[in-house]
Amino acid sequence: MMITLYSAKWCPWCQKTKEFLRANDIEFEEKDIDIKEVEEELKDITNQDAVPAVVAGEEFVVGYDEEKLKEVLKI
Repeated sequence: MMITLYSAKWCPWCQKTKEFLRANDIEFEEKDIDIKEVEEELKDITNQDAVPAVVAGEEFVVGYDEEKLKEVLKI
């Protein structure tokens, strides 16, 4: 399953999400929402522009929610 992290350099919760994913050996692609096209892509998927947003297949988690991330990522 492909994991995509929508994040921003200025977002401390995005850094925490990256740390969580790395600590759990989850490979992911990171996309910067400060790029207009990426922000629009995120809105299309989640109907929000909030970060961090982790997209895993058809599911997504917006915000830093460790329990929800574990559930969605099956860890």
